[in-house]
Amino acid sequence: MTNKFNCLGLAKKANAVYIGQDIVLRALKNACEMYVLVSNDISQTLLRKIQAKALKGKVSIIYTDLSRSEIGSLLGMRSSCIVAIEKHNAFAEKIKEINV
Repeated sequence: MTNKFNCLGLAKKANAVYIGQDIVLRALKNACEMYVLVSNDISQTLLRKIQAKALKGKVSIIYTDLSRSEIGSLLGMRSSCIVAIEKHNAFAEKIKEINV
């Protein structure tokens, strides 16, 4: 699969991403500014929680056209509807360039 988010797999190997609902929400409470990638089939409840965090200014949401299984495939997992990465990370800069 050729995808603009292929660098997510490398970011995972470098332990630079937070994957999954509970881990991402915990990271958003404790971490600095982050990009949060969400799947096109994310639950509305989870999306509202992320959007509330984004209103506080520390989170930038990147809406993808990928399903949770496609994101999971990029990460070498079964599925994941949400992935976060700290903004100061080099992988985050790559994702930001791609998303513009």
